[in-house]
Amino acid sequence: MLRYPRAVRIVWDMTPLAVPPTGIGYYLREALRAAGRIAPEHHWVALSVAGGAGTARIDDQLDPLPFGTERRAVVVPGARVWRSLANRAPVPLLERVAGRADAFIGTEWFYPRQRHGVRAAIVYDLVPLRFPHHATKATLRMHRAKLDDVRRADVVFCISRATARDVTDRLGVPAERIRIARPGVGDRFRGARPPLTAEHPAGGRPYVVAVGTLEPRKNLVSLVDAFATLHARHPELALVLVGAEGWGGDPVSQRTAALGLGDAVVRTGYVSTELLPTLVAGARAFCLPSLFEGFGMPVPEAMAAGVPTVASDDESIDEACGDAALRVVARDVDGMAEALETAVFDAAERARLIAAGHAHVAGLTWDACARAITDGLVAAADGGPAAVATGAAGAGGSAYFPDHADRGDRA
Repeated sequence: MLRYPRAVRIVWDMTPLAVPPTGIGYYLREALRAAGRIAPEHHWVALSVAGGAGTARIDDQLDPLPFGTERRAVVVPGARVWRSLANRAPVPLLERVAGRADAFIGTEWFYPRQRHGVRAAIVYDLVPLRFPHHATKATLRMHRAKLDDVRRADVVFCISRATARDVTDRLGVPAERIRIARPGVGDRFRGARPPLTAEHPAGGRPYVVAVGTLEPRKNLVSLVDAFATLHARHPELALVLVGAEGWGGDPVSQRTAALGLGDAVVRTGYVSTELLPTLVAGARAFCLPSLFEGFGMPVPEAMAAGVPTVASDDESIDEACGDAALRVVARDVDGMAEALETAVFDAAERARLIAAGHAHVAGLTWDACARAITDGLVAAADGGPAAVATGAAGAGGSAYFPDHADRGDRA
């Protein structure tokens, strides 16, 4: 880790927490909390620009913040329009709402121009560029506008090497301006226990669980098809699908009905980050059948909870899985059914997967994520963008891009 020569005032936009957090909101919240813990010598500012109700939700999500972390909430009527105008304005507006910033981490929600300091961005995936048919028109507009800002950033944090490669290849961001800051796994998952009988999502039946917003990219119809094969052989099993309604209609319900699965498929809707670990820990197996991910955060979370994991073989999920998951071709229904049956019923393989999963996630911590972000920001603040490439790799596998870490080439 870098030795910081001076304190830096780092403004970090938390406005996305105005909606119930899923992957991105959870990443922002946990990384900020960890940064305040591991680098209290710096002045962290949790900024938001939202309406009154949105600000209240953000405050609730951020509570508690580490001692010394400043909360700066700007309450604006018509906040969405105001943010859109601020993001497009050709003049610097950040300091008017946040004060001086030695470094600023913007989000897709709020990224106004700034007068001074390091400009940073976090990229989770490039779905809108790689797979525009897997995104809504609103998502395409938001992300494309933000990606123009990413190209101008002094330092770009990517949550996986796969995303970093995309940012270099598709956005043209030089590799020396990119750092890897992988998500961590919260302690709630590492110590998770199965739900009590009254809270059991499948009425006491053993179940397979999947976590993710219900949208086409998550490939949940293939999972339902695979589960139908498994359920025919093991009718005591249930499939629990956790996630808010997304877009693209409801093919999961249609397929469930067409296959006659009835209440064997349970839809929970959105589950809070406080309750999710218990629900995952109670499963016999976890499955991530996605066609593409930025990282695949639910995979190491399931492993930390001691649940054997099955995941698609897309390279975007490789870092999340390591060698601790059973991998299948995303649309190979028979292969997915076979892998799930192994994960649920093969005692020896279950034991191997659980042990391998615990070993794999040991280094995936929010402290390591925050350290990679802090090191990158401070290096850029002290020496400009070129200094980012010579910074030390963060613990737990965080490293700058491209593949310096693969050559053992760490500062």
